[in-house]
Amino acid sequence: MEIKRKIRIAFITIYGLSVGGTERFLQTIASNLPKDEFEIDYYYTGEVAEHRKNYVIDNGVNCIHYDGEYNSRYRYISLRHSNFEQVFKDDYDLIFTGRCGLPQDPFPHIRTIPIIDTLHYISGVDNQYNIARVLHISNFSRDKWIAKGGDKQRVKMISLPLYLPPFTFKDIRSSLGLREDVFLFGFHQANRDEIFSEIPLKAYKEIECENNAFVICNGSRLYREQAKDLELKNVFFYDYVKDDDEFYSIIKSLNVYAHGRKDGELNSAAIAEALSFGLPIITHPSAFFNGHLEIVKGNGFVANNYLEYAKDMKILEEDRNLRENMGQKSLVIFKERYSFDAQMSRIRNIIYEVLHNPYPHKKRRILFDFKQRCKNSLLKTLKLVLNPENP
Repeated sequence: MEIKRKIRIAFITIYGLSVGGTERFLQTIASNLPKDEFEIDYYYTGEVAEHRKNYVIDNGVNCIHYDGEYNSRYRYISLRHSNFEQVFKDDYDLIFTGRCGLPQDPFPHIRTIPIIDTLHYISGVDNQYNIARVLHISNFSRDKWIAKGGDKQRVKMISLPLYLPPFTFKDIRSSLGLREDVFLFGFHQANRDEIFSEIPLKAYKEIECENNAFVICNGSRLYREQAKDLELKNVFFYDYVKDDDEFYSIIKSLNVYAHGRKDGELNSAAIAEALSFGLPIITHPSAFFNGHLEIVKGNGFVANNYLEYAKDMKILEEDRNLRENMGQKSLVIFKERYSFDAQMSRIRNIIYEVLHNPYPHKKRRILFDFKQRCKNSLLKTLKLVLNPENP
């Protein structure tokens, strides 16, 4: 398939132009595909972080807002009260998206354009025929998705192409009223209650003193409530980050990245950013997803409970040589796993592979697609039966 004009790609997301990991992943790819080869429209709804929107616009991406309400029920993510069909141009060579695996509007209504799907959470499986490739960001993600019924012939492995924009660093200690030698633990996280982990702050309670502090950027309100309940004195919260200068200054100011998330991660853009600054990592396993454990290898600790976590925090605070050695290993892992140029080159190659051969294993696709249509039909029927007044 020889294409002499620019390749037209639609990025479609349900999460807005926000600062979440999935969003930054899509924004980075859309912004950094070469614009002499690709013409890119970015369809978004919901939350908008202005500095992220400006980032994609400044990199030649055309942002298209659509209205609508997403509702996740009965294993299907539906879109209601939307003008998506009116604003969608429907003349693309390719669609690129990032999602959780469940069947999701508007994709079941788009049947003729190849779709590259990237999975950042495994809630379900969608084997729609024209989903050309399914990109996974960890072995854990791939294996869990295939076990749920995903078509393994569509799998492509990538990592997160992490792009750190230029920023002006300013150590955050003085702005928090802290001495310049205070040891900082911390992390950043999306503002979602369901991913709140009680472990990091519960562990910090065991070691809190005047010589250390804990910083949380964004994150669920439950962290504020927990800090109050634990009567922690040296915990600081950034509820809103105004720009990249402030955001990356917060992360770079930390001595240890003290990660925690109830549902775990398939990979982790947050941890990857910490690796880029040479920070040691402390985290914990989850009962759900543990792809993030694949990038904590000699550069930190995986604690099985809050007491182990507290012990690891104390060790890293007191042992400077160990901390520096682990920090160096973080930099090595970042270079090996998150090289921006290498990952963008791989994604670009996958795009061209799809353009030349969008639907390999056609008989297999037909079978998987038939099963998916039957499943979607049953889900819609169930929805109408259980909730007839709100289809």
